[in-house]
Amino acid sequence: MKRRMKGRAGRSWKIRTIWILALGTAAPAGALAQRSKDMTREYYIETYAELAMKEMQRTGIPASITLAQGCLESDNGNSRLAVKANNHFGIKCHDWEGESIRHDDDARNECFRSYPTAYDSYVDHSLFLSTKPRYASLFELKPDDYKGWARGLKKAGYATAPDYAGLLIKIIEENELDRYDGLVLAGGHPHWPKPGEGPGANAYLAGREVRVNNGIEYILAQPGDTPEGLRKELGLYKNEIVRYNEMSRGERLEAGQIVY
Repeated sequence: MKRRMKGRAGRSWKIRTIWILALGTAAPAGALAQRSKDMTREYYIETYAELAMKEMQRTGIPASITLAQGCLESDNGNSRLAVKANNHFGIKCHDWEGESIRHDDDARNECFRSYPTAYDSYVDHSLFLSTKPRYASLFELKPDDYKGWARGLKKAGYATAPDYAGLLIKIIEENELDRYDGLVLAGGHPHWPKPGEGPGANAYLAGREVRVNNGIEYILAQPGDTPEGLRKELGLYKNEIVRYNEMSRGERLEAGQIVY
């Protein structure tokens, strides 16, 4: 992990209740692929909050910690590892058998994991923490104890930066990321599958059948549907339907079109 990590200051968000659509355990590959440079911290959090919450629901890792680490380790999605390898958490190869990339860190030309999409990076981050014995004690903490998690990650050697825990806590508190932990603990999005239920299993969302394609959930557009109309109906962020489905601004939906 990085010895010294720098991140642009993120703007605090006003406290508000946010319901975020979770159409399965994954978004389309292009939806969570690395975006262009100069991504702001606010935009990074908006883009990956849903995924962090889904991973918290699935594994117990606080969404606030996942998002803070993503912000810090990837420089809000702008680092070379994030851009070139979709590696948002600075995870080195270790016993990795997948694709890799060389990058200067604590030493020159070190081996880091490379992923097809940012989604894969987030899932592997969860797997990395949940399967390494040195992080086992963290899962005994309360699920909303982000300070305990931050300090535990530093103690377990996740990163060499001496102020690593403080940096994570600062990002969480400046951006109120703990609200995402609260959403998950309160039941998350009302249409999320319950723990242990498979994605898309007899699921309906706002009166629409949820289908599955290669493990990714989607709905079919109905006559008269628009991206903005679906956004409001499903409680999404502005332009989220457009971004998820790699649509152009102003593009129309056709009846029967797949919408992730």
